[in-house]
Amino acid sequence: MTIIKSLSLFGQGFSFHTYYPPEVYGEHPQNWVAEKDTNGFIYFGNGDGFLSFNGVDWELRHIGETGRAQSLFKTKNGQMFVNGHSDFGVIAPDSMRRINYQSLSEQFYSPNEPQPYIWEVYEVEGRLYNRHSRGIAIYDPVQHTLKDYPPPVDIDYLSNSLQIGDTIIVDSNLGLFAFHDSSYSKIEGSDFFATQRLQFATQLDEKKYLLGSTNDERPYIFRESFLHIFDGENIKPFVSEADEYLDQHSLFRGIRINEEQIAIATLTGGVVFINTEGKLLKIFTERTGLHANEVYNLYVDQENILWLMLSEGIQKLDLNESVMNYPESSGIEDVVWDITVNEKDVYVQTLDGLYMNIPLRPENIDHFEKVDFKKNIQGSVTWNGMMYVYGYDGIFTLQKNGHVTQIYNAPISTVAETNSGERNLTFLAPGKKITLDGKNISVETLGTDDRPGNSVWFQDKLFFVTGSSRIYKTGELEVEPVPIRYDTTQHFRINRIGVINNGLFIGVEGSGENSGLYEYDISQAIFTKSDFLRNHPDFNDKQIFNFLQCSDSETWFIANMQLIKVIHESGEWIAQNSPYQLAGKKPIYSMACGMEGVWLGGTKTLTHISNSDWNYKTDFKTNITGIFARNDSLIYGGFGEPLKHIVLPYTDNELRFTYAAASFIDPERNNYQVKLEGFDNNWSEWNAETQKDYTNIPEGSYTFKVRSKNVYEVAGITDSISFTILPPWYRTWWAYLLYTITIAGIFYVAYIIRVNQILKVYRIRNSIASDLHDEVSATLSSISYFAQAIKSDSIKGDKNRFVTLISDSAGDAKEKISDIVWAINPEHDDWPSFLSKCRRFASDLLESKDMKYSLKIVENVPGTLDMRLRQHLWLIYKEMVTNAVRHSQAKQLDVIMSYKHGTLKLVVQDDGKGMDIDKVKKGNGLVNIHQRADQVNGNISLTSDIGFGTRWVLKISL
Repeated sequence: MTIIKSLSLFGQGFSFHTYYPPEVYGEHPQNWVAEKDTNGFIYFGNGDGFLSFNGVDWELRHIGETGRAQSLFKTKNGQMFVNGHSDFGVIAPDSMRRINYQSLSEQFYSPNEPQPYIWEVYEVEGRLYNRHSRGIAIYDPVQHTLKDYPPPVDIDYLSNSLQIGDTIIVDSNLGLFAFHDSSYSKIEGSDFFATQRLQFATQLDEKKYLLGSTNDERPYIFRESFLHIFDGENIKPFVSEADEYLDQHSLFRGIRINEEQIAIATLTGGVVFINTEGKLLKIFTERTGLHANEVYNLYVDQENILWLMLSEGIQKLDLNESVMNYPESSGIEDVVWDITVNEKDVYVQTLDGLYMNIPLRPENIDHFEKVDFKKNIQGSVTWNGMMYVYGYDGIFTLQKNGHVTQIYNAPISTVAETNSGERNLTFLAPGKKITLDGKNISVETLGTDDRPGNSVWFQDKLFFVTGSSRIYKTGELEVEPVPIRYDTTQHFRINRIGVINNGLFIGVEGSGENSGLYEYDISQAIFTKSDFLRNHPDFNDKQIFNFLQCSDSETWFIANMQLIKVIHESGEWIAQNSPYQLAGKKPIYSMACGMEGVWLGGTKTLTHISNSDWNYKTDFKTNITGIFARNDSLIYGGFGEPLKHIVLPYTDNELRFTYAAASFIDPERNNYQVKLEGFDNNWSEWNAETQKDYTNIPEGSYTFKVRSKNVYEVAGITDSISFTILPPWYRTWWAYLLYTITIAGIFYVAYIIRVNQILKVYRIRNSIASDLHDEVSATLSSISYFAQAIKSDSIKGDKNRFVTLISDSAGDAKEKISDIVWAINPEHDDWPSFLSKCRRFASDLLESKDMKYSLKIVENVPGTLDMRLRQHLWLIYKEMVTNAVRHSQAKQLDVIMSYKHGTLKLVVQDDGKGMDIDKVKKGNGLVNIHQRADQVNGNISLTSDIGFGTRWVLKISL
């Protein structure tokens, strides 16, 4: 926790505070209670429900139909209960793990049954005691039972309450009653509470409670206020210095904020701070930075932040009294260029004039009001207990009572810093040095007409800066320039010259390596880059805007836009900046050492650090608040652990993670680092972003981690969540199995095709062999027989006829072989060639036999002509025409080949002698025609009568 220093009369004020208007959280302006959960999320009972704030986002959840949340309670096991008008329940995650309200009262009350308004909740042995205006209802979350215990019948109502051990003390119209073991008993000596209403009770120690009450006989905001001490048995008045103020402004709520202090909210006068002895410490009102004086409740969290629930909005006040801030509400309305501290008086110079601290009553804090000084002011200085103001109009003394005396009448540019023990005060002007010894003023020629800026006495010599890059020193006889070793080709500007631990330094901002701290080398009389803190990241070649040594062991720097305290410890210098980040939130232009700390001036703000050794040690959590797929589809709502391990399809491999640190001191300045284990090799750089996007995450298992540090650079507890992204469907096990089956199927189909091709070739070979055997073998056998007959001596007579037979048979064999070769040639796989051959064959044969004929053969047939169909169809056609020429003795032969509706039709008919079909069918020619027709799935018919010719009809579906 933050180390707190007791308030002093000097530098008394308030630390930093922030107001959250309803426009920020977007809901009802009034808020009533506050509580934090185990993650560090803070909840507020709002007029429209309950608000949650995780440090980044505000959210609202309604409670039943009426909405308003009246009380919040966190049990010992971390369960958060919330109660509203006519409803009570728990804060529980929904299926997406988002914050959600789950009603319990609807399980115990019928829809038309009136439900009591629960105002306070207490826990006793795991059971919840819900105090409402008509009694106490005990809810057992284990047994899931609710039992109501009304007070005695003569009690009209119950007001506020408190818990002492396992007893609940309730206020009523008859006094205070103790509720214990399911029964009520009157507390002796509490009759006066019959006309007072208990407004709050806060525990002071193990035995004592501070009670705040008001007289209910007046209108609410005009009621008398009372404070009491209650030890569980006896009640006695508690007298405080704030009694009159509380009585005027009607106390309403109160809490103990630390071991020494109590904060009391009022309905018209802001927040009153007293100590446990009753001393008034200070009052936070609209005049001192509070947004509204009507305060409904107070809540202190583990970071020592006081949350104020106002009539309009929410305000937080940092209770760190080691750092006090004086913003515009304290009278500082411009840039603070100079600060002068004279014992307990603080003078602040702005462009608008000179301001001085005065006690503001009744707030009892420092306020700054303009000094009635109608002269041009350049600066001020305190010396030997006297306040001096200088500027264009000269030098003046300024008394605390406002009395002004002019002691020099000429323009003054600056005053030289003095070391302890300096007997004189030195002012500088162009070409002049003005020395004040306490009584007399002497003027000397300075030796340069340049306008002097920062100046300081060092080893009896006066060093001063002119322009932005020149330094002079006063010598024995004249002013001498002091060389500086730096890169003259780069920008170089001197911001400050001063003494640190008996060494002379200048703070520089410039380009390249020119920035940093330079030290005066006495032996060589030159300024060179200093090794002092050179290895610190905020000093190594960084801008040094200002520095001020307040003690031998403590020096303050404005370096690299940071406020840094450098302490001398165990022989070495140590730089610290983490505790002072809020003080350095705005640019700091001036610094001054005081009796009880250091003062810092900036833009419309003044800060006083009274305890520079304070530190922050509070633990806080870093929370993953959401996971979204494709930046808009919620996967995880951030409240509690996921119900089960998160498994995402590959299509959801673009994820957005949101997160927040539960440190509310200055949440906008919290910083974060993230790492997606399994995807990132290292943690990201620190930055203030509260979300991280990842795209194209490969399949696999991952853990997203986020850690934070707050404005004081204290690390928060790391949060993490694991998830798995499934592979795309084409990389799943079943896809690989499908690939294996498909590839195997492809190989199998290829194998079948190859086998079929081989079989097809085999069948073609067999067919060709069969055709050769059927068509040519018999003819060749006849040739062989005829040749043997010629050679045989048994054959008598003319053997030349055998030669003629051999010749005819050889021609016939040649013709059959040519037909087979033509039929299997792939170059003839087209209908036009086939039909043309059919025409030539018929015309040549019929003309050679001087037979009349008609050929009606179609010009073309759609599609391709399969080799087997071509072979069989050709041989059928040739057999039909040849048989008609050879055997029909016809005078006319008609050949018709047509195509219609996918069917090829062949008709061969003659007017010859005809034949007896039953007898002729046994011939090889007719058998071959029928067999070949079957091979091509053709439908063939033959009609013939003796003396009336023959007609073949073949139909083939293509």
